[in-house]
Amino acid sequence: SIYGINNPYFGQNSSPFNSLEEMASEYVKLVLAYQKNGSYKLGGWSFGGLVALEMARQLREKNKHVEIVILIDTYHPHFIKRDDD
Repeated sequence: SIYGINNPYFGQNSSPFNSLEEMASEYVKLVLAYQKNGSYKLGGWSFGGLVALEMARQLREKNKHVEIVILIDTYHPHFIKRDDD
């Protein structure tokens, strides 16, 4: 089965998430509500890739098996070269 998680606050002026880690933690709770055990395959597009990577870290911290994490067009803002730098 494939499940998609979308930020319910996307496009709004504010978000209840104070960090990427907090967002991933909420998404991990959703994943575990649907599938408590087993192998997890995670993926994310753009910023969602960073969320998926953090979800994998948190799942592994809970001794859950993460088989694969797929990042599609994902980048880390720290590594972006700006013209004004």
